[in-house]
Amino acid sequence: YLIAMTATPWTTSGYIYGEGKFWPKPCYEFTIEDAINAGYLCDYELISSAFKFDTSKYKKRNREFTEKEVLAIIKNGKAEKQVEEFLHLMRDRDKVAVICSNIEHAEKIRKIILLKGEQCAIVHSGLSNANKIAVDWKTDDVKYSVSVAMISEGYDNPRIDGIVLLRPTKSTR
Repeated sequence: YLIAMTATPWTTSGYIYGEGKFWPKPCYEFTIEDAINAGYLCDYELISSAFKFDTSKYKKRNREFTEKEVLAIIKNGKAEKQVEEFLHLMRDRDKVAVICSNIEHAEKIRKIILLKGEQCAIVHSGLSNANKIAVDWKTDDVKYSVSVAMISEGYDNPRIDGIVLLRPTKSTR
């Protein structure tokens, strides 16, 4: 017998199972909704920004926007307003993970957060001590952490009670 488990049954090219793929179909699924209903995960509230990016003109390739399109989206001047908005919304939170599209975007968002008088860690693959920063953020007094694909799946910090997605993303809900 072979058992395979995953928290993410899809990649940029689509679902990892189906006709013509190694895994024909799952024999059992336990979704985010199932985990919430069973009490393993807490429910969450999605709040959409008043300063959304218009992505309607961008084409997706393999269900994702290209790097060039993402850079165009984030350079449209809404970053300052988005930061002001989430700083207000997250003012009573303990730890807030801010997820950005790429390193340039993360550096820009961190700079704005610092200019607004808040402390902010940054974690991305361009830093030699990124893993140490991510570990230290679990216990330090810094509220915000801006990251690019490093504080996401597999990162466990029970103090995180707010997540800000400043990148185009897919969700099952």
